Amino acid sequence: MNILCPNCKNILSRYDNTYRCEKGHSFDIAKQGYVNLNLHNSQNTGDNSDMINARKDFLEKDYYALMKDKVNELLNEDDSLVDLACGEGYYTKDFKCKDKIGIDLSKQGLKIASRNDKDTT
Repeated sequence: MNILCPNCKNILSRYDNTYRCEKGHSFDIAKQGYVNLNLHNSQNTGDNSDMINARKDFLEKDYYALMKDKVNELLNEDDSLVDLACGEGYYTKDFKCKDKIGIDLSKQGLKIASRNDKDTT
């Protein structure tokens, strides 16, 4: 599964701790494991820490486990998955497929998702 550069739409390739396109645009992988591809690097994007923690506390009670399990049943190990608005990765981390990418505007959510799931980009 390819990730495209938000600047020029060329394919980003991973080199050590950086994603780079053929035009030289580069995006560092944070020490927590996520990559910020948001070109409008505002501090007020996505959910803040309080919002992420409240959702995480709620989801950890597994009220939505039935839905997560049903989606997982539909996936094959050879499938690729992109989870838009993945938040802290509650769903993504348990999906069994070849390639998984989680996307979110919340830096706080991605920090938690990256820490809890090393199998998802």
